[in-house]
Amino acid sequence: MKIAWLCTVQTGLDTLGIVSEHIPINLVISLRSPQNPEKVSGFVDMEPYCKHKGIPHLGVKSYSLSHTYDKNIIQTEDFDLLVVCGWQRLIPSWLIEKARVAVIGAHGSAYGLIQGRGRSPQNWALLEHKPKLDVYIFRITTGIDDGPILMQQSFNYSDFDDIESSYFKSAWVLSQLLITLLRDPKPEHFAGIPQSGEAKYLPQRIPEDGGIDWNRPLFEIYNQIRALTRPYPGAFTFMGDHKIHIWQAIPFQIDVEQEFLPGQIARIFNNGAAFAVKCSDSFLLIRNYSSPTHWCPEVSLVFKSFYFRDNLQQIITRHTTNYPDLPIQEDILRKLEHHFS
Repeated sequence: MKIAWLCTVQTGLDTLGIVSEHIPINLVISLRSPQNPEKVSGFVDMEPYCKHKGIPHLGVKSYSLSHTYDKNIIQTEDFDLLVVCGWQRLIPSWLIEKARVAVIGAHGSAYGLIQGRGRSPQNWALLEHKPKLDVYIFRITTGIDDGPILMQQSFNYSDFDDIESSYFKSAWVLSQLLITLLRDPKPEHFAGIPQSGEAKYLPQRIPEDGGIDWNRPLFEIYNQIRALTRPYPGAFTFMGDHKIHIWQAIPFQIDVEQEFLPGQIARIFNNGAAFAVKCSDSFLLIRNYSSPTHWCPEVSLVFKSFYFRDNLQQIITRHTTNYPDLPIQEDILRKLEHHFS
């Protein structure tokens, strides 16, 4: 059976690297370097890896695979099975029809596949401090993650995981599932179990959604930072006109006599390499941050807060406006109701 692999981000490459140690991959299709790589979080150029491993490679122009060039060059290729891993866009119907046996997709969600379809599922899992993530492989159809389920496995989160380690874990678990399936790739093994029940969707997050509300509790802000760190655009705050991205922080619980405002820099350590910021209930130690204006921390200054309730309302409104027929996961709606109550 000839297997093609569609991928353009690092987690897909990590999965491919493990799977290809056990299963021959006949073709890799990936996105050429986009004009704005920041629009494709975790983008990686697959061509050097393919050259090193001797795997035929095909570069396409559009992430949506809507460019005529993309369809024309893919149609010249020959494959039975297409594995979509690390391609965060819907697959066009012509490509689904192209694979003689099946197109296989993967999705990880803390809410299950039916209740946790949609965008940014691993970011949401960390934001909501979920204990585990369920990883699924399924047949891709023209719908959104609604094809028959082929296999499933879960992994646990710790309080030290961030979005990068979440992707490392999901790549390892996913590769195990794919190796098991592809070792004996008979067509009847790709029938799967049909999904049933009312589907719920996680709303898309965009870079502008990463503003920090320093009035929130310590661990909620900590979860936000670890959920949005690299390869994503990051949680951010402002000091005047200076935008500061916070890439890594840890809870810093300590009793002090002095009173501080939420968002206020309370103490600077190691010549500015680390500093403590007051949250509503304790302190957060910022250990890795960046600013395009080369900003430096100063004691007593107060960061701007982006009110969480307003931010979540914008996320939900954007989803319901763009996708009125895709109901939002109830946990997200309940969180908004809680902040309005």
